[in-house]
Amino acid sequence: VYHFFFFQAEDGIRDFCLSRGLGDVYKRQMIRNRMSAQQSRDKMKNYVKTLEVENENLRLENEALRKQLIEIEGTVGEESCQENSKIGQSQEEMLKYLYNLSLIHI
Repeated sequence: VYHFFFFQAEDGIRDFCLSRGLGDVYKRQMIRNRMSAQQSRDKMKNYVKTLEVENENLRLENEALRKQLIEIEGTVGEESCQENSKIGQSQEEMLKYLYNLSLIHI
């Protein structure tokens, strides 16, 4: 008495064989898993490189903006100092004027 086994192949065609283990299926599955894992690692590596480039560009932009801010603060500081000195001068002139008026009326 002979017994024949039919196994469903992956492509949907039935193969005739006396005894076929699942080792081939597992090997192909393992190969596909390795390829998929490698693709995922490559994709992640590219994503990280993209983030590093973007980070460097943003760092440079931030540095340039900080320099501009320092320059603007410097010019605003000088202008406010000049305005304060003008206010101080006008206060001095006013005091001198009042002092002169008081001397005349005494």
